[in-house]
Amino acid sequence: MRRILLVPALAAAVLTASCGAVEEPATDPSPTAEQSATEEEATTTSEEETATDEETAEEPEETSEEPEESTEEAAPPAQECSSSGYTAGELNAGDSPDPVVQLATTLLDAAVDCDPESLIAAAEADQPSLSFGEVPAEEALALPDVEGRYLALAVLLTATSPSQEVYEGDGAVTVWPAAYSAGATDADWQEIVDAGLYSADEVEQMRGAEGYSGWRVGIAEDGTWLFFVAGD
Repeated sequence: MRRILLVPALAAAVLTASCGAVEEPATDPSPTAEQSATEEEATTTSEEETATDEETAEEPEETSEEPEESTEEAAPPAQECSSSGYTAGELNAGDSPDPVVQLATTLLDAAVDCDPESLIAAAEADQPSLSFGEVPAEEALALPDVEGRYLALAVLLTATSPSQEVYEGDGAVTVWPAAYSAGATDADWQEIVDAGLYSADEVEQMRGAEGYSGWRVGIAEDGTWLFFVAGD
């Protein structure tokens, strides 16, 4: 029998053909540590961006609106107007004519409201006597109310009774308080004390002198303001 001598290269080829293809080493599909770290960083960054967006959306928008300023005028402070805080009752006009009632109401409202403009306007229209000297209305009725005129006027017109007097040249005049009249009664004098205009001692001094000399206001029957004075 003849032997067949195969060269090494051919032998290798034959061996390969008979055994099949040589398997290549398997590649590990799991990610490397470096790839995992990169993916984790990307995930963290994405989460931070999402949180920032949510915080931005939740923050309320700042408004630039300013509070509206009140257009109402504030009442004068109590130390400037003597009638501040005084609770006035109804006008006590008795049987006075309508023109008297109308002006008395105007004066009362202005006194209670600490409204110098209205009082001064009424005084400039009628030129009443506001003192025993030449004092203009804008000075006598100005604020601060150092003489207590506003409170005195409000108290006279609400807490004392009027009397009807007749003055030469002015005709019938309605005067507050009734204690100013020549025929004043004990009740008329007591009204002065009860109203808080003057103390009992001050009233006794007036009665023992020449009569009532405190604050008083007079209005003619045609509605003309004649006086608002105190003193002799």
